[in-house]
Amino acid sequence: MNYDAAGAIQSLLEDNWSSSNTDGKTPLIQEVYEVKEISIAIKDRILIYNTPGNKKSFNGVGSSNFKGDWPVTIDLRSSYQPNKDSTLDTLSTVTGHEHITKMMLEVERIIKAKKGEPGNGFEVIMPMTDRDLSDRRKKLYRWVYEVMLKITNY
Repeated sequence: MNYDAAGAIQSLLEDNWSSSNTDGKTPLIQEVYEVKEISIAIKDRILIYNTPGNKKSFNGVGSSNFKGDWPVTIDLRSSYQPNKDSTLDTLSTVTGHEHITKMMLEVERIIKAKKGEPGNGFEVIMPMTDRDLSDRRKKLYRWVYEVMLKITNY
């Protein structure tokens, strides 16, 4: 079986995202190799890609089955400026940094809720690291979140 870790994360986020937790906005969620060009001027984006470092080993002495780890990066991007958002009925006081933080917390909420059932044949999803890479001077907000998908017997 071919395990598509990035595809599993994309489905997990798309199926469980609650826009009420992120200022009424649902980001465009894509695997990075499906994207030709990136513009965050219109919409928030989440780009997902496999991180190098897949690890496989035998599942114990004498076993012919493997266990494996698939690292995946979830790259959240936004240029949220509520005073320029024509989709809002009333102007919001939420800053761009607060908005990207809400997006990161929504990713964490989904990981916590689905830790034992991430889908696509994977058994467990585990958070690894996260980094705020925002550039407030340019009003570009970015948060990179890394997770590990695991299978213990294949």
